[in-house]
Amino acid sequence: MRKVEVKYGLMLVKTEELLGFSTRGNEPGLNVEVTYNLETGYGNVWLVKSKMEAEYARCHDTNWYNADYDTPVNPFKPEELKVVKVTTVIEG
Repeated sequence: MRKVEVKYGLMLVKTEELLGFSTRGNEPGLNVEVTYNLETGYGNVWLVKSKMEAEYARCHDTNWYNADYDTPVNPFKPEELKVVKVTTVIEG
């Protein structure tokens, strides 16, 4: 069995580090339970299905109350990031 998955992520241009994400729980009573934030140094990688989704996240900082996995809070400037293609090969 061999499976190839292609996804897209964001790379910090200065360090060539793939961005990961952190989550933060919000206070009870708010309509938003969890907020997603783009980060470095978390040991995970933020990946989405399309280049267009990654490009949108690169250029837009979503308000915390609207931030989900596909459209996270982005504290970086668009020129600090570039969209990259990540290919994963699963063999078994």
